[in-house]
Amino acid sequence: MTPPSSTIGLIEWSPDDVYLAEQDCGTARAERWLARHLRPGDRNALDIGCGTASIGKMIAELYPTIDVWGIDLPGNLVGWKDAGANPERVLAGSALDLPFESGMFDLVWSFGVIEHIGEPDPPAERESDRLRYISEMMRVLRPGGRAIIVAPNKSFPLDPAHDWSATNFGHRLFERTHLCLHATWGPHPLMSFQEVRRMAREAGASKVRPLNMANYFDFVRVGAGRAGRLVPVARFYLNLLPDWLGATPLAPFLAVELTR
Repeated sequence: MTPPSSTIGLIEWSPDDVYLAEQDCGTARAERWLARHLRPGDRNALDIGCGTASIGKMIAELYPTIDVWGIDLPGNLVGWKDAGANPERVLAGSALDLPFESGMFDLVWSFGVIEHIGEPDPPAERESDRLRYISEMMRVLRPGGRAIIVAPNKSFPLDPAHDWSATNFGHRLFERTHLCLHATWGPHPLMSFQEVRRMAREAGASKVRPLNMANYFDFVRVGAGRAGRLVPVARFYLNLLPDWLGATPLAPFLAVELTR
């Protein structure tokens, strides 16, 4: 079940402090949230877009019966060694061409990745890449296996994670608040639940459902900006938001479970 050695090419360089801070700001919360969605039969798991591989490391330590792998582009793997990730389980590679056997994993997760797939290509090429990304998830899952995708929701007009602004005013707003006001219609790097569901079904998913986002976020960057006073309200709101509203414009983030 080990990928060919030619696919393993880790980059060894000094980690960027800002990058690592962003990687680690919510790792403990994300790990606890992900742990709620583990099943007793999960034995092999994959983190697509693993970065420092911190989440996979924590899952592997808490649940030693799960063999956790991580993959990311070479330039995004900074700090994996400092984070203590298993070098035999962290790979450099593309999410569009996963170097794993079909049906290898019980669980795949990919947090904050789908909105970057195909960027900055035109919308048609971007959609083609994202379909391939989800199709690769479906391919490496065993029948009945699950993939979990987490990303900001296009249908919600504020994004606390990215600056998509096309104006100086928008850039200044994001710099001060870490909130980006964006359009909820038309082509956009972000996706709605309906767009993810359509693409997942085309890729072969048998079931698509929203997941509850309670206790997932730290909102570290927003808390450090002028919108910091909104963080307790945002946490309270997300913690009370029922699962089914995760498929609507009332959800700031998407957490979508795809079953093969």
